Amino acid sequence: MKIVSVIPVRGRHSLVSHTISRLYLKNKVNHVICIGSEEDKDVCEECGAEFILFENEPLGRKWNAGFLAAKDHSPDAVLLMGSSNWISENWIEYMSQYLEQSMVVGKQDFNILVKHGRQIEMLRWMEYPKEKVRLK
Repeated sequence: MKIVSVIPVRGRHSLVSHTISRLYLKNKVNHVICIGSEEDKDVCEECGAEFILFENEPLGRKWNAGFLAAKDHSPDAVLLMGSSNWISENWIEYMSQYLEQSMVVGKQDFNILVKHGRQIEMLRWMEYPKEKVRLK
């Protein structure tokens, strides 16, 4: 399966570099596209990502610029990622079975690591609605 990952970037450069590297090495995505400002370009390209210069506001248009660029790579699936989001090594393989049944797959909850000085706290994000949404 050919997977292209789209990442809007704004700062967080140390995390962005790890996120991109992890997508290639651990998650085996075929291509990463980052969308951001001039200050984000070097860190993305140094990690092997394609870079698209685009303003941050409105964020939806920034995402869309990445999705339009992903079409040029003819992917089987597009993975939406945040600049500091990571997924487990087997997540793509596990979720790909659901692509046969639905055009959109994802998670409603996830864990967040929050750094407070030298301490790290893990939080569970449970804020997305549980009801199913039907797209026409």
